Amino acid sequence: MSTDAAHTSEDDPTEAAVEAIRRRRSHVRRDALEQAVSSIGTDRRQALVLSALSHRLTRRLTAAPIEALEQTDDPAVGEVALWLFEMDGGQSE
Repeated sequence: MSTDAAHTSEDDPTEAAVEAIRRRRSHVRRDALEQAVSSIGTDRRQALVLSALSHRLTRRLTAAPIEALEQTDDPAVGEVALWLFEMDGGQSE
């Protein structure tokens, strides 16, 4: 038991591999989003809103859309993103 308590996630090669897979999937999603944006002719703002909505509907929100939304200065994007993130089925105040 005492050896289990000393065991950290950094020592776990399986957890490290899972984290590497998550990072790779995030990059793949970001690349797919960029491809979709260029193929359907949406601008970056529209793509961010679509991405946030998509992730919200599937209950999977990755870091890439959050980071991009945090970095935008467009108030409309911020308002839409805030609304999407607050749609929590009664969990918001």
